[in-house]
Amino acid sequence: MSVKPSVKIQKLAKSQIEIEVEISGEDMAGLRDLTLKEMAAVAAIKGFRPGKAPKDLVEKEIGGEKIDQETIQLALEKTYPQIIIDNEIEAIGRPEITIMKFAAGNP
Repeated sequence: MSVKPSVKIQKLAKSQIEIEVEISGEDMAGLRDLTLKEMAAVAAIKGFRPGKAPKDLVEKEIGGEKIDQETIQLALEKTYPQIIIDNEIEAIGRPEITIMKFAAGNP
């Protein structure tokens, strides 16, 4: 799945930069579906083979918050490396990441 985020880059002092990323609600919904599918494939839901339980049952069993956390992680994995490459940023260490807003169905 390809994610097309809106990216704003601001240069800060001491060779630091701030990258602000906004991902559309549609892209996040797609990432959430992908996350749910991946989690369902390994989830042990009583009465179902792995990967065969209905999505709503998997979500209820695993919990929406856990799925949201994994969705955010997947969004970071899919967008951060490409942003670094596209903007020719030479990252030296791990980024400090702050989630400003996350709401299902909203960008």
